[in-house]
Parts: sequence; C-alpha cells; structure tokens
Amino acid sequence: IPADAEPASEFRYRNPVVDSDTLYVAISQSGETLDTLAAVQELKRKGGNVIGAVNVVGSAVARECGSGVFLHAGPEVSVASTKAFTNMVVSFAMLALWLGRIRDLSVADGSRLVSALQALPDQIDEILRTDAEVADVAGKYANARHMFFIGRVRGWPVAREGAQKLKEISYVHAEAYQAAELKHGPLALIDPEMPSVVIVP
Repeated sequence: IPADAEPASEFRYRNPVVDSDTLYVAISQSGETLDTLAAVQELKRKGGNVIGAVNVVGSAVARECGSGVFLHAGPEVSVASTKAFTNMVVSFAMLALWLGRIRDLSVADGSRLVSALQALPDQIDEILRTDAEVADVAGKYANARHMFFIGRVRGWPVAREGAQKLKEISYVHAEAYQAAELKHGPLALIDPEMPSVVIVP
C-alpha cells in the first residue's frame, strides 16, 4: 500500500485533495497539538477517513478522530519523548501487519514480524544496560558543536529522529541527511570537529 508522511503544520495551508479511499492517521503524543487537530478537522470536513495514534486518552485529537489506537506510553516527562516515538513506530508496524494479513501477507511472514515486535522489550533492556559505553561515546563528542546523522531507507527516519533528539536535549546543532545525498553539498561541511552518526540497520 503506498504510504507517505506529511507535517500536520503544513497540511491545511495547501488546500489538500482528500481521497475518501485513503486512510489518514493523525499522530500526537499529547493529543492537544493544534496543528494536528486542525489537520484532522480539515480531513473530516473534506470527507477523509482519519484515525488517531495518540498517547493521551481523552485528548482533543483522540476525541476528534473518534477511532484509532492509544499508545499507552505513559506521561511525557521531557520534551524528547522517545518512549512515545517508539510506541508510535510499533503501532505503525502493527497497523501494517494487520493490513497485510487482510491482504496477502503469509502466516510465516506475519509470525516473523510478531516475533520481532515481541523481542523489542528485551532488546531495549539490553541497550539500556550499555549506559557506561554510551557515556564513553558521549564524552568523546561532548565538545562537538555540530553533528550529522545519516541513514538510508529505514535508517533515514531514525537519523532524523536522532538529530531531533540531540537538538532538543543538548542544544547542539544537528542535521540529518539521506546517506546517498551527503555528497551533494553537505559533505563539504564535515571536518574533524564535526562527527557523523551513521544509522546501519
């Protein structure tokens, strides 16, 4: 199924063509993001089929959508709500799995995907146990004033999220690029004082 992502902040300003055969998914941690709420209202006004993936039960976006999934990631303690992002990605994977099973995804492929999702909590615990190693890496780059994050295919959105988190938490300038595009200009900015984080799934 063709799928694309679009910032809700730009959606209503471009007079979008809304297709009644397209499923629109509104994403919000708080469920109160005004741009997302306005996009949902625009979709509904134009006859769009919209569901929500929202963390906060009873929030404005959840009420406006009327159907969808609650992420149940817990309260947002900091701006960088990595747990909400992780739950959003898992929710998308589950939606894709459900739509795939309705169509022609084999039982074997479906089982493989479910097993991978079930393995995530243990994998996250394993990563969290490496905090001393992470601290060593952070210490090595603590004085960096700029960073690049690069990735390809599924690594590209993760690179963007990584750059966003670094900016939000450390106030260090960070940019994400598709790895293949790095050579078209941004490569000239890289020097020994500008580290790159490469996402390799």
